[in-house]
Amino acid sequence: MLKRHSPQFKAYDTVRIYFPYSDKPKSKYRPAVILSQEHFNIANGKVVVAMLTAATHSSWTFDTKITNYLECGLDKPSFVRFKLFTLKSDLIEKPLGRLSPIDRLKVAESFNQLFKDLTIFDTPPSPEIQEVYL
Repeated sequence: MLKRHSPQFKAYDTVRIYFPYSDKPKSKYRPAVILSQEHFNIANGKVVVAMLTAATHSSWTFDTKITNYLECGLDKPSFVRFKLFTLKSDLIEKPLGRLSPIDRLKVAESFNQLFKDLTIFDTPPSPEIQEVYL
């Protein structure tokens, strides 16, 4: 049975989610990292997440290796894969941890590269702005 959690999740929290496949008649639990900000998550009852994977047999552009995977609640070296989707918060089975500051920077850099033409920054944001998001 799916457990419901209502903590207020923040960007860079790692969670275990109930992942329903769109192309298969099955589902399974997987780790993911939340990318959306807390105010979005609360207001909408949803989170924007990226997949976490330990798979090394395939890769995507901008896969980002997690340096401190144990701090995230993961049991093996993993990557943030920018397979992005919006998920109802009640499909979060449990919190796992949080990306370390260095991993948050690496993920933010990869995210900015992925959406480079959509960003408002031509150069890295100032330390004051970085502090708000880290």
